[in-house]
Amino acid sequence: MLNRDNQKKTMTDTKGIKKEVVNFRNKELEKHVREKIKKSEGDIYNTDFQGINVINLNVENHLFRLRKEEGADEIRINKIQMGNFDDFSLFPNLSKIMICALQVDANDLETMARLKSLSTLVFESCQILDVSALSSLTNLTVLDLSKNPVSDKSLLDDLKKSGIYIYY
Repeated sequence: MLNRDNQKKTMTDTKGIKKEVVNFRNKELEKHVREKIKKSEGDIYNTDFQGINVINLNVENHLFRLRKEEGADEIRINKIQMGNFDDFSLFPNLSKIMICALQVDANDLETMARLKSLSTLVFESCQILDVSALSSLTNLTVLDLSKNPVSDKSLLDDLKKSGIYIYY
């Protein structure tokens, strides 16, 4: 059915879960999700990839993975260009994001801060200066900011006091 407000097709599956067509901004990411869910064409629904809860981007090793935390559901992508991280919001069960050597700016961190189920964030060598946007992540237990020029270390100390294990 076409929803007039957002122009998205929506349906309900047999379990009563609302299914919505999703549109990836990053077409390379969409291509690899399609491969993983074995759907080469047609609409992709939010329920098609609900089990994916880990994203691993490693530009240095040209490796990108989407996988289930407990299982072998994994996608490997070579040389992905992200541009932005808005598509991460399409994964409602995302608990871990690991990014190495990819530029991450304040807007990207604000996108991450909207992912309330995140428990682990790893940003190694991502040129991050300000992490204040991440303070709203109440489920966060691990924050790795290795090799980043974080400007305000006192915020990291405050996050550490709240029980988050922090590397920097």
